[in-house]
Amino acid sequence: RALPAPARRRPRARRRCAVTWFQVDDGFWCHPKVIALPAPELALWVRAGSWCSQQLTDGRVPAGTLRMLGGRTRDADGLVKAGLWVVDVDGWRFHDWARYQLTREQVEQRRAAAAERVRKWRDKRGDDTAGNGRT
Repeated sequence: RALPAPARRRPRARRRCAVTWFQVDDGFWCHPKVIALPAPELALWVRAGSWCSQQLTDGRVPAGTLRMLGGRTRDADGLVKAGLWVVDVDGWRFHDWARYQLTREQVEQRRAAAAERVRKWRDKRGDDTAGNGRT
């Protein structure tokens, strides 16, 4: 007897903002600052980077987010000692964030430019609908 086909689910509604990316160099794994890091510190660095990119904090990691990110103070201290983070007023921040990642200002400029392109395209087509629901 054949099994019934699985029910089709509607895709989840996505956030209505453009995705940001936390960029990690392909040589990160063997960089001298990283090679001796314990796994919890490395995991915290990756999670915090992803969170900072999504939240547009320009690399700032408030002390209150440490636990949510799966880290402990000693992990943050290890990242400071390794030179990957620096101590900040209310927590920590990534060393040289703006050199390797997009800043809040850059992301907002790109989003505004994309919205303007979409608006012009829709005006040209005479389309006043929201399209794919993401812009």
